Amino acid sequence: MKRLMMACGAAVALAVPLALLPAANAAAPTTTLSPGRIERGPDVRIPHMEGTTVVDGSRRIKVRAQGAVLLGKVAPTAYVVWAFGSQAQRVLRVTPHGVRVLVPSSNLATAVLSSDGSRVAVEPVGDHTGTTVKVFSAKTGDLLRKRRFNFSAQLLDFGDRLILTGFPNRTVRTFWWNHRTNVTQRIVAKNTYFADTRTNRLAYTTFGPDGDCTVLAAISAPRKPIWRTCGDHEVRAISPDGSRIATGSPAGEGTNRMTIRTGNGRALAHFRVQSLEGRPAGFGPVAWETNRALLMLTRGPYKTATIRCTATSCNRASALTPTEWPE
Repeated sequence: MKRLMMACGAAVALAVPLALLPAANAAAPTTTLSPGRIERGPDVRIPHMEGTTVVDGSRRIKVRAQGAVLLGKVAPTAYVVWAFGSQAQRVLRVTPHGVRVLVPSSNLATAVLSSDGSRVAVEPVGDHTGTTVKVFSAKTGDLLRKRRFNFSAQLLDFGDRLILTGFPNRTVRTFWWNHRTNVTQRIVAKNTYFADTRTNRLAYTTFGPDGDCTVLAAISAPRKPIWRTCGDHEVRAISPDGSRIATGSPAGEGTNRMTIRTGNGRALAHFRVQSLEGRPAGFGPVAWETNRALLMLTRGPYKTATIRCTATSCNRASALTPTEWPE
């Protein structure tokens, strides 16, 4: 389950029409977004964070923290939140009736909720000698398994097993780790930067005469590319049924380009944020609200909002706030 927050919501009525859906051999249209000029649509219809408040429909739960990321909804009224403070971070189970600490104060590099919501895996900030991964119960906070890998590794996703990418013996490898049996199994010898066990997809980087290239493949068949592109593209999010992908530039936070594509990589619509000289603009985190509607945190030169777009139309899904860039 991805760190950002999203589960399926209902279909949405979108307001700002784009160009007609292009034919297969036509270029996808590009739309310039200005948060203050996009017509207001429905509020975000899936659980999400507004500042440090969990919002799920009419339910609002304030989290005492300087910053917070919603890892997921794990019960009708329970949510797992990665909370940030001035000195350390914690993972919390938050309900309208109180808070339970699942992972105590620590300096975390990554926190990922399992796809069934029953466990949370964390990767404390490591050192040059290795990486430690811990798995906790998302209900009780009990430590279920701890393993140290004697090489640099990154936790990518958590389904029935965990997916990590690392550099054992100075060679890159993406692998499964079964936390129940403590057994690892190689997936592919590639530098994977994105994985989604729910849709059986991963994306990795290759290097060659064409420069840096992204390859999208099935986790179960990683050597058979579904889509390959060279240049300024990275997979940022995959829709719940795998039929759509969102790609942006490798810059991550602040990238000023986002593209909605079919599940096999064909571009349907490009988006950019209107900018002004001397004032930055760009996209923050993105997540799929439905199999067709993409939510994009859109930071304009002065105003920021969550914009909801499909391949054919957009509207604004949140209030406007002054633009602030993360430090």
